[in-house]
Amino acid sequence: MGGSVKRGFPFVIWWENSDREPISLKEILITRRFSYLFITIAVSKIIFFGWGHWDGPLCIQSLECNLSFRAGDLVESPFKFLVAIFTASWFHGDPQHITFVVLFFLIWVQSFESYTDWKTTVSVFFSCVAFVYITCGILVYLAPTYFPDNEMLSYMKNTHHMGASVGMMGVLGALSHYCNKLWLNPVMLLIFEYWNRYYNGIAEHVTWAHLMSCAFGFIIYGQYLKLNNIEIKSSNRLVITENE
Repeated sequence: MGGSVKRGFPFVIWWENSDREPISLKEILITRRFSYLFITIAVSKIIFFGWGHWDGPLCIQSLECNLSFRAGDLVESPFKFLVAIFTASWFHGDPQHITFVVLFFLIWVQSFESYTDWKTTVSVFFSCVAFVYITCGILVYLAPTYFPDNEMLSYMKNTHHMGASVGMMGVLGALSHYCNKLWLNPVMLLIFEYWNRYYNGIAEHVTWAHLMSCAFGFIIYGQYLKLNNIEIKSSNRLVITENE
């Protein structure tokens, strides 16, 4: 892995590697290939086809509807549910949505990818998406029996969801392991989610999905480091990460 040490603030500037050394344009594109490929595809889809189910042309509306996430599909259409784990993240509904995603990728996701590699980043991203989607699907399935009065779960069952935010929050949780203060990234996320929920008007279940993903990303990447005997030293101690 490319990551070497924990930082006080784990952001890696775009033209440097994780050791804060300048790199070439070719190296920039190679070391952040998933991040920049994702941004390119997501933005290109909007440029050429529009915004999907709000005001896009009919063809992309239909495509988006079939490839987006719907919690009720876990039981009603399992194959569609499985496909959505890998497709829903690429669709975005309005300018604010894609702006948040692009900024988040340019700050956090590409930073994590520079510390690790594209395969690890993709694995964390989609593992967190799968965890949150499956958890939501199970809760929606159990809701009539165990949570009959829960309006949030009732709403989730038949609502289509899209966007990269769930996967991004999982990467943010994993990135905490490269920060001197493990609590820094989660605290920043809590502040953002408070604003997002109470001032930006995002739905409650989206907030919970983001928090679940962040926690899961932190846990699974921590286990990955432990199982592979990877120790990440603090930059304050001037010792680099080692595979022991």
